[in-house]
Amino acid sequence: MELPKLEPMRVGRILARSCRLYVENFWRFLAMAAVCHIPLTIILATHVLHLSSDNTSPLSGRSSVLSFVILHWIFKVGLRIGIRMVSWLSGNCVSGAVFAVVSRDYLGHSTGVWQAYRFVWPKFKTILTASVLLSFVSLLSIVPSTVLLELEVEVEPIIGLLVAYACLLLVIILTLWFVVTPYCIVAEEHSAWRSMLRSKVLVKANMGRILGLGVLLIVIYVGIFWITKYLVVGPVLQSITENSMMVTRLRGLFVSFICAPLFSLAGSLLYYDLRARNKTSTTT
Repeated sequence: MELPKLEPMRVGRILARSCRLYVENFWRFLAMAAVCHIPLTIILATHVLHLSSDNTSPLSGRSSVLSFVILHWIFKVGLRIGIRMVSWLSGNCVSGAVFAVVSRDYLGHSTGVWQAYRFVWPKFKTILTASVLLSFVSLLSIVPSTVLLELEVEVEPIIGLLVAYACLLLVIILTLWFVVTPYCIVAEEHSAWRSMLRSKVLVKANMGRILGLGVLLIVIYVGIFWITKYLVVGPVLQSITENSMMVTRLRGLFVSFICAPLFSLAGSLLYYDLRARNKTSTTT
């Protein structure tokens, strides 16, 4: 794929450019996100409805048979892996399509929704493999806290807190390492594993900057999430159901859909920034 040559950018400039591109091409990028996120939203919404209707846990009774407890826990872990894999796959496909649009726009070529996905489709198998690997990696990072929670292991509060913070730190590090994996797949046409390693190489010397960009994007997400509580989405959902937990989760799915193109735009520009910095560091 032909790539434009962009100069390194500050975090603020990456975010400003991403917001400007999103506003100028709002419906095109939203349609791009809809291709993958509408099926994902239906799957996750079904899962949310199932969770809200099933308030009993077979693990709560101490008289449960050990084998049943283990099988139930394996099922829940498998379900989480599946949901994470679908989420990663959807996000990576949208990121690849948005990256193709950004790259071609900078080269002066107009690109529609389906044309953008034509760049992604030949690499779908690689993106799927990377999504599976990333879902396993992200889930393994929270296994200790999940085991303590699901099997109701009684530990000292300080130990539980340390385990939770350690898992959170590991999740953050792994997320930062592999944040530009889909862009490496589309731009450099590596295998899934090599793209993950390539992402780690690009990110390694810029962890602080990437973390800063991530915090700014989270602030935007939280701001939109708070606004939807009082505008259209929140009141509509509250008129449908009185389950506050379900309303919150469904609002989260809606906001994720709205923010997906912005996050992918920021990731695309971040990839070009890291690529330019990496070339500069290797030549000096």
